[in-house]
Amino acid sequence: MTIQLTFTPDDLAALSEMRYLYPHPIVQRRAETLWLKSFGLPHHQIANIAGVCENTMRDYFALYQTGGVEGLKVLHSYRPTSALQPQAPTLEAQSDPSAAFYDAAGAALSQSGHAARQSRSGQTGGVLGPGN
Repeated sequence: MTIQLTFTPDDLAALSEMRYLYPHPIVQRRAETLWLKSFGLPHHQIANIAGVCENTMRDYFALYQTGGVEGLKVLHSYRPTSALQPQAPTLEAQSDPSAAFYDAAGAALSQSGHAARQSRSGQTGGVLGPGN
């Protein structure tokens, strides 16, 4: 199925510039893909030249259809958050965050009944077991 897109002269000029000068490489690739589409090349050839799969290429076309050239610039990146994020202010307030780790490790070890060893700095941590 061929997707019909129309390109204004301003859009073509912007795509031509963005493919090399835009700071983010994903946006450059999107612009390159649309620029190739403007020449009427077959989709499999556009995907091959741009180095993307045909599904990704169609996603780029959909971005252009809904948002124009500016729609190609929108990036959605996944940034997972740590389960420890709520504790960040507490950890940052301490002068030595590693001390909090050793305190927590020592408390966990004492609750589990394992013997704790001391590090070179004198803090407890780790487990003494067979062969230690």
